Parts: sequence; structure tokens; C-alpha cells
Amino acid sequence: MIGHLRQAEILISEGKTVAEVLRELGVSEQTYYRWRKE
Repeated sequence: MIGHLRQAEILISEGKTVAEVLRELGVSEQTYYRWRKE
């Protein structure tokens, strides 16, 4: 979980959209925002 979250943040900072990153990682938007909240 933490690895996915870090990877997502890196990809987003490189200019990808949240939707693109989540699709690449195979994670739902709901799951991503739940992880960020924890």
C-alpha cells in the first residue's frame, strides 16, 4: 500500500493525472484517497 501511494505521488508530480496513475497501478480512486487519508 505505502509503495503504491509513493509511486502514485511521484508519477503525479511528473505531470500525470490522478486517473492515469491509478489506472496504471490498478487501484480505484476510492482506494487511493482512503490510503492518503490514513
